[in-house]
Amino acid sequence: MSQIGKEQIDSSPFCKQTLQLKVSLLPSSLRDVRCSIEKNINQMLFTYNSTCQGVLLAYDDLKILDQGKILNEFPHIHYSVSITALTFTPRKKMKLVGKISESFPSHVGLLVHDFFNGMVSADNLVRAGFRFDAEQYTWVNVDGGMDEALTNLEFEVSKVHECAGVISLEGVNPKVVHV
Repeated sequence: MSQIGKEQIDSSPFCKQTLQLKVSLLPSSLRDVRCSIEKNINQMLFTYNSTCQGVLLAYDDLKILDQGKILNEFPHIHYSVSITALTFTPRKKMKLVGKISESFPSHVGLLVHDFFNGMVSADNLVRAGFRFDAEQYTWVNVDGGMDEALTNLEFEVSKVHECAGVISLEGVNPKVVHV
């Protein structure tokens, strides 16, 4: 896979990219080449890809760029294709908002855009003026003498972790936001 063009809105983690892919098909899938290529690309959806530096969310404008090639004595037919892809491409220092899904004394777990996992550690929460309420088992913001249970946090991405195609975000500088 290679990246041809990239269009990203400054503060958005969503990116529109033109990607070139190599797709290998077995001879049994040649009855409908386009459909077989689409099935192959569909298997890449919602997984992290290092070439596009993000998670492939959707694609369109599939173009088959060649007639397919057989290499050496292998049975696969290799096609070059091009797609326009929408990716989730978070970067360091980008500000995102997550809904708190779990609270622990060690961190809060966040759900970003209702799909991606994120977390902010207890050290970063304490530095930002939050405290853990052991009775309610939740983090609270002490602002003007009033305890406010947290529901949504804005945070700055400090790390993007990837394992087996799944990403998780680590954040710093949390702030309460009302969505």
